[in-house]
Amino acid sequence: MRPEVIAERCVHSHLEQATCRACVDACPRGAFVLDDERLGIDTDRCDACGLCAPACPQGAVLDAFAPVTYRVGGEPVAFAACERALPVIGEPGIMPCLHALGLRHLLALRRDGVARLVFGRADCRSCPRGRVTPIDTHLDAARQILEGRPAEVDDLLVRSPTWIEDVAEAVRFLLGHDASGVFHVSGPRSATRYAWTLETAALMGRNAGHLRPSHRPPIAARRPVNARLDTGKIREWGFARLTDFADVARQVLAQAGLPGGAP
Repeated sequence: MRPEVIAERCVHSHLEQATCRACVDACPRGAFVLDDERLGIDTDRCDACGLCAPACPQGAVLDAFAPVTYRVGGEPVAFAACERALPVIGEPGIMPCLHALGLRHLLALRRDGVARLVFGRADCRSCPRGRVTPIDTHLDAARQILEGRPAEVDDLLVRSPTWIEDVAEAVRFLLGHDASGVFHVSGPRSATRYAWTLETAALMGRNAGHLRPSHRPPIAARRPVNARLDTGKIREWGFARLTDFADVARQVLAQAGLPGGAP
Protein backbone atom coordinates (compact mmCIF):
# COMPACT_ATOMS: atom_id res chain seq x y z
CA MET A 1 0.00 0.00 0.00
CA ARG A 2 1.70 3.19 -1.21
CA PRO A 3 1.63 6.24 1.10
CA GLU A 4 -1.12 8.76 0.51
CA VAL A 5 0.03 12.39 0.51
CA ILE A 6 -2.37 15.23 1.32
CA ALA A 7 -0.80 17.90 -0.88
CA GLU A 8 -2.48 20.88 0.78
CA ARG A 9 -0.88 19.95 4.12
CA CYS A 10 2.64 19.82 2.72
CA VAL A 11 4.69 22.95 3.30
CA HIS A 12 5.99 22.73 -0.28
CA SER A 13 2.46 23.33 -1.55
CA HIS A 14 2.41 26.70 0.17
CA LEU A 15 5.94 28.00 -0.16
CA GLU A 16 8.32 27.47 -3.06
CA GLN A 17 11.30 28.25 -0.81
CA ALA A 18 10.40 25.57 1.76
CA THR A 19 13.37 23.43 2.83
CA CYS A 20 11.64 20.58 4.67
CA ARG A 21 13.05 17.16 3.70
CA ALA A 22 11.55 15.03 6.48
CA CYS A 23 9.88 12.47 4.21
CA VAL A 24 12.84 12.40 1.82
CA ASP A 25 15.34 11.74 4.60
CA ALA A 26 13.12 9.10 6.25
CA CYS A 27 12.77 6.98 3.12
CA PRO A 28 15.36 4.15 3.10
CA ARG A 29 14.89 3.58 -0.64
CA GLY A 30 15.08 7.19 -1.84
CA ALA A 31 11.58 6.98 -3.29
CA PHE A 32 10.58 10.58 -2.65
CA VAL A 33 11.32 13.00 -5.47
CA LEU A 34 11.87 16.59 -4.37
CA ASP A 35 12.90 19.16 -6.94
CA ASP A 36 11.94 22.61 -8.22
CA GLU A 37 8.86 21.18 -9.92
CA ARG A 38 7.26 18.84 -7.41
CA LEU A 39 7.30 16.60 -4.42
CA GLY A 40 6.35 13.12 -5.55
CA ILE A 41 6.94 9.41 -5.09
CA ASP A 42 8.84 7.13 -7.43
CA THR A 43 6.50 4.13 -7.31
CA ASP A 44 9.21 1.83 -8.70
CA ARG A 45 11.41 2.56 -5.69
CA CYS A 46 8.72 2.77 -2.99
CA ASP A 47 8.24 -0.48 -1.08
CA ALA A 48 5.37 0.92 1.03
CA CYS A 49 7.26 0.70 4.32
CA GLY A 50 5.30 3.67 5.74
CA LEU A 51 8.29 5.31 7.45
CA CYS A 52 7.50 8.65 5.80
CA ALA A 53 4.19 9.03 7.70
CA PRO A 54 5.52 9.60 11.24
CA ALA A 55 8.39 11.69 9.89
CA CYS A 56 6.17 14.38 8.35
CA PRO A 57 5.70 17.24 10.84
CA GLN A 58 2.62 18.48 8.96
CA GLY A 59 0.80 15.16 8.92
CA ALA A 60 0.75 15.36 5.13
CA VAL A 61 1.56 11.65 4.71
CA LEU A 62 -1.26 9.47 5.96
CA ASP A 63 -0.61 6.37 8.06
CA ALA A 64 -0.69 3.31 5.85
CA PHE A 65 -0.56 0.73 8.63
CA ALA A 66 -2.11 0.29 12.06
CA PRO A 67 -2.03 -2.23 14.89
CA VAL A 68 -4.93 -4.59 15.31
CA THR A 69 -6.86 -4.34 18.56
CA TYR A 70 -8.14 -7.36 20.48
CA ARG A 71 -10.01 -7.57 23.73
CA VAL A 72 -8.13 -9.52 26.38
CA GLY A 73 -9.81 -9.92 29.73
CA GLY A 74 -12.27 -7.24 28.71
CA GLU A 75 -9.52 -4.71 28.00
CA PRO A 76 -8.38 -3.52 24.53
CA VAL A 77 -4.86 -4.63 23.61
CA ALA A 78 -3.11 -3.48 20.44
CA PHE A 79 -0.81 -5.84 18.54
CA ALA A 80 1.64 -5.07 15.75
CA ALA A 81 4.68 -6.83 14.29
CA CYS A 82 7.14 -6.16 11.49
CA GLU A 83 7.24 -8.45 8.48
CA ARG A 84 10.72 -9.70 9.38
CA ALA A 85 9.49 -10.95 12.75
CA LEU A 86 6.27 -12.44 11.35
CA PRO A 87 6.55 -12.70 7.54
CA VAL A 88 2.83 -12.81 6.82
CA ILE A 89 2.30 -9.30 5.46
CA GLY A 90 -1.35 -8.54 4.86
CA GLU A 91 -2.52 -10.16 8.07
CA PRO A 92 -4.01 -7.79 10.69
CA GLY A 93 -1.32 -5.93 12.59
CA ILE A 94 1.57 -7.09 10.38
CA MET A 95 3.41 -4.21 8.70
CA PRO A 96 6.69 -3.72 6.86
CA CYS A 97 8.25 -1.81 9.77
CA LEU A 98 7.15 -1.04 13.33
CA HIS A 99 8.86 2.34 13.14
CA ALA A 100 6.01 3.44 10.85
CA LEU A 101 4.01 3.92 14.06
CA GLY A 102 4.75 7.44 15.25
CA LEU A 103 3.81 9.58 18.23
CA ARG A 104 0.50 10.71 16.72
CA HIS A 105 -0.54 7.11 16.14
CA LEU A 106 0.40 5.98 19.65
CA LEU A 107 -1.45 8.86 21.30
CA ALA A 108 -4.51 8.10 19.15
CA LEU A 109 -4.48 4.51 20.43
CA ARG A 110 -4.49 5.75 24.01
CA ARG A 111 -7.31 8.16 23.18
CA ASP A 112 -9.29 5.16 21.96
CA GLY A 113 -8.81 3.41 25.29
CA VAL A 114 -5.83 1.18 24.47
CA ALA A 115 -3.44 0.96 27.44
CA ARG A 116 -1.45 -2.15 26.45
CA LEU A 117 0.67 -2.67 23.34
CA VAL A 118 2.22 -5.96 22.20
CA PHE A 119 4.93 -5.69 19.56
CA GLY A 120 6.95 -8.24 17.61
CA ARG A 121 10.09 -7.24 15.76
CA ALA A 122 13.37 -8.57 14.44
CA ASP A 123 16.84 -7.07 14.91
CA CYS A 124 16.51 -3.46 13.73
CA ARG A 125 20.28 -3.01 13.70
CA SER A 126 20.60 -5.29 10.68
CA CYS A 127 17.66 -3.75 8.83
CA PRO A 128 18.04 -0.73 6.49
CA ARG A 129 14.71 0.53 7.81
CA GLY A 130 16.08 0.71 11.34
CA ARG A 131 17.95 3.97 10.77
CA VAL A 132 14.97 6.26 11.28
CA THR A 133 13.55 7.51 14.58
CA PRO A 134 12.70 4.22 16.33
CA ILE A 135 9.32 3.42 17.79
CA ASP A 136 11.01 3.24 21.21
CA THR A 137 11.61 6.99 21.04
CA HIS A 138 7.97 7.62 20.16
CA LEU A 139 6.82 5.30 22.95
CA ASP A 140 8.93 7.12 25.51
CA ALA A 141 7.60 10.48 24.31
CA ALA A 142 4.03 9.17 24.54
CA ARG A 143 4.59 7.85 28.07
CA GLN A 144 6.11 11.15 29.12
CA ILE A 145 3.09 13.04 27.80
CA LEU A 146 0.50 10.65 29.26
CA GLU A 147 2.16 10.20 32.64
CA GLY A 148 2.92 13.89 33.09
CA ARG A 149 6.56 13.16 33.87
CA PRO A 150 8.78 16.24 34.34
CA ALA A 151 10.16 17.43 31.06
CA GLU A 152 12.53 20.29 30.36
CA VAL A 153 11.62 22.78 27.65
CA ASP A 154 13.97 25.46 26.35
CA ASP A 155 13.41 28.79 28.08
CA LEU A 156 16.52 30.52 26.75
CA LEU A 157 16.19 31.04 23.02
CA VAL A 158 13.55 33.55 21.94
CA ARG A 159 11.56 32.70 18.84
CA SER A 160 8.78 34.33 16.84
CA PRO A 161 6.50 31.63 15.40
CA THR A 162 5.51 32.63 11.88
CA TRP A 163 2.57 31.12 10.03
CA ILE A 164 3.54 29.64 6.70
CA GLU A 165 0.40 31.13 5.16
CA ASP A 166 1.66 34.60 6.12
CA VAL A 167 5.02 33.89 4.48
CA ALA A 168 3.32 32.67 1.30
CA GLU A 169 1.06 35.74 1.26
CA ALA A 170 4.09 38.00 1.76
CA VAL A 171 5.81 36.42 -1.24
CA ARG A 172 2.71 36.96 -3.38
CA PHE A 173 2.46 40.55 -2.10
CA LEU A 174 6.07 41.37 -2.97
CA LEU A 175 5.82 39.77 -6.40
CA GLY A 176 2.66 41.74 -7.07
CA HIS A 177 4.43 44.99 -6.15
CA ASP A 178 7.55 44.15 -8.18
CA ALA A 179 9.58 44.62 -5.01
CA SER A 180 13.33 44.00 -4.79
CA GLY A 181 15.75 43.80 -1.91
CA VAL A 182 15.64 41.99 1.43
CA PHE A 183 12.32 41.75 3.28
CA HIS A 184 11.69 39.96 6.55
CA VAL A 185 8.52 38.26 7.74
CA SER A 186 8.21 37.33 11.40
CA GLY A 187 5.42 36.54 13.81
CA PRO A 188 4.08 39.52 15.78
CA ARG A 189 5.05 38.09 19.18
CA SER A 190 8.27 36.64 20.56
CA ALA A 191 8.84 34.24 23.43
CA THR A 192 10.75 31.09 24.36
CA ARG A 193 9.64 27.60 23.45
CA TYR A 194 8.69 27.08 27.10
CA ALA A 195 6.36 30.09 27.01
CA TRP A 196 4.81 28.98 23.71
CA THR A 197 4.25 25.49 25.12
CA LEU A 198 2.50 26.88 28.19
CA GLU A 199 0.27 29.02 25.97
CA THR A 200 -0.62 26.02 23.80
CA ALA A 201 -1.43 23.96 26.88
CA ALA A 202 -3.70 26.74 28.15
CA LEU A 203 -5.52 26.87 24.80
CA MET A 204 -6.13 23.13 24.98
CA GLY A 205 -7.09 23.18 28.63
CA ARG A 206 -4.19 20.90 29.51
CA ASN A 207 -2.11 20.83 32.67
CA ALA A 208 1.49 21.84 31.98
CA GLY A 209 2.68 21.54 35.55
CA HIS A 210 5.13 18.79 34.63
CA LEU A 211 7.09 21.10 32.34
CA ARG A 212 10.27 22.71 33.62
CA PRO A 213 12.07 25.67 32.02
CA SER A 214 15.59 24.93 30.82
CA HIS A 215 18.17 27.69 30.53
CA ARG A 216 20.98 25.50 29.20
CA PRO A 217 22.34 26.51 25.82
CA PRO A 218 21.29 23.98 23.16
CA ILE A 219 23.84 21.47 21.94
CA ALA A 220 22.75 21.88 18.32
CA ALA A 221 24.07 24.49 15.90
CA ARG A 222 24.46 27.92 17.45
CA ARG A 223 21.66 30.38 16.82
CA PRO A 224 20.98 33.90 18.08
CA VAL A 225 19.35 34.06 21.50
CA ASN A 226 16.67 36.24 19.94
CA ALA A 227 16.01 35.37 16.31
CA ARG A 228 13.22 37.88 15.72
CA LEU A 229 13.38 39.51 12.31
CA ASP A 230 12.67 43.18 11.66
CA THR A 231 9.41 43.44 9.70
CA GLY A 232 9.54 47.23 9.42
CA LYS A 233 10.45 47.29 5.74
CA ILE A 234 7.64 45.06 4.51
CA ARG A 235 5.17 46.92 6.73
CA GLU A 236 6.25 50.21 5.14
CA TRP A 237 5.32 48.69 1.79
CA GLY A 238 1.82 48.09 3.12
CA PHE A 239 1.92 44.42 4.10
CA ALA A 240 0.14 43.94 7.41
CA ARG A 241 -0.83 40.25 7.51
CA LEU A 242 1.15 38.85 10.46
CA THR A 243 -1.11 36.43 12.30
CA ASP A 244 -0.79 35.97 16.04
CA PHE A 245 0.34 32.61 17.37
CA ALA A 246 -2.85 32.04 19.36
CA ASP A 247 -5.05 32.60 16.29
CA VAL A 248 -3.02 30.12 14.24
CA ALA A 249 -3.00 27.59 17.07
CA ARG A 250 -6.79 27.74 17.36
CA GLN A 251 -7.17 27.12 13.63
CA VAL A 252 -4.76 24.17 13.68
CA LEU A 253 -6.45 22.65 16.74
CA ALA A 254 -9.84 23.06 15.08
CA GLN A 255 -8.64 21.32 11.90
CA ALA A 256 -7.33 18.45 14.02
CA GLY A 257 -10.56 18.28 16.01
CA LEU A 258 -8.72 18.94 19.27
CA PRO A 259 -9.80 20.99 22.29
CA GLY A 260 -9.03 24.69 22.04
CA GLY A 261 -9.80 24.98 18.35
CA ALA A 262 -11.59 27.97 16.90
CA PRO A 263 -15.37 27.49 16.60
